Amino acid sequence: TGSEFKRFRVERNLSKIQLAHDLCVTVYTLDSWETDRRSIPLPVQKLFHLLYGIPFVQPQNINKYDYVTLNTPELF
Repeated sequence: TGSEFKRFRVERNLSKIQLAHDLCVTVYTLDSWETDRRSIPLPVQKLFHLLYGIPFVQPQNINKYDYVTLNTPELF
C-alpha cells in the first residue's frame, strides 16, 4: 500500500525526489501512490523490491490490468 511505501522511504531517510528518481517517475506520481490516490503498478512494485533488496512475492490474484496501468503516462 501507499502508506507502507512511504514508511519504507521515511525509515531509510530517502527523499521523495530520491525515490522518484530511482523508480523513474515524477514526484507527483510518487506522492499519489503514498497518499493512496492511485495504486502502485505491479511492475513498479517489483522494481522497488529489486532495487532495495526486499523479497518480492507475486500476488495470487492478478488481472491483466495489474501489468499495465493505462492512465499513467508520466511513468513512461
